[in-house]
Amino acid sequence: MHKQGQSLIGIIIVLVIVGLIVGGLYLYLSSQMPEMPEITEKPAKEKEIEEKTPEEKIIEPPADTSQWEEFSSVTERFKVLFPTYPNREIEEMKIPNIKSPAKNIYYSSERSDGVIYVVNITIYPPEIDISKTEANLENALNEQLASMRGELISSSFTNFHGYRALDFLVQISGAKTYYIKGRIFMVKYTLYKLGMLYTNQNYSESDYNRFINSFQLIK
Repeated sequence: MHKQGQSLIGIIIVLVIVGLIVGGLYLYLSSQMPEMPEITEKPAKEKEIEEKTPEEKIIEPPADTSQWEEFSSVTERFKVLFPTYPNREIEEMKIPNIKSPAKNIYYSSERSDGVIYVVNITIYPPEIDISKTEANLENALNEQLASMRGELISSSFTNFHGYRALDFLVQISGAKTYYIKGRIFMVKYTLYKLGMLYTNQNYSESDYNRFINSFQLIK
């Protein structure tokens, strides 16, 4: 059973990585096409019922903060709190009709209970159009949903360190239901995606806030 759980987590991680990478590429492609419709959410009453129904959300487990440490990336110039030392993956993405590729950097940190924290950074060449910030954020999230076959539970715009950002909550259903809660924002030609992958049983609001609020760009 333990090995099956690990393999399922592995599949989910792959889906998340693919969703983040494809979502980043879609940001460019969408700038060359007519603007997509805005993200639609479920009716307020239905969403309220869904968010209040699971009993696991009523009783929040104690936050596991004993191993949290600040991680700094000199190369990508950011710092954030992670529960474990993160893995780092990097690859280049070819962009149609543009000579220079985009660079995708993926950091992931997994706790012992299976909760995964992600920092995904996509650096685009200066040839792409970044004039429509909110549309770019929505398009990136839309493609991430499509690639992971996820269902959008909620989304809303906010400000984060002086930049427009998009908060989101996505549900991924299968043999076991997972959620991805996170924030997307863009600084010039760099797209940042912060996320937390969890189940109802191991969700901690305090740990999510600790992770998101600790993220800072290093100038």
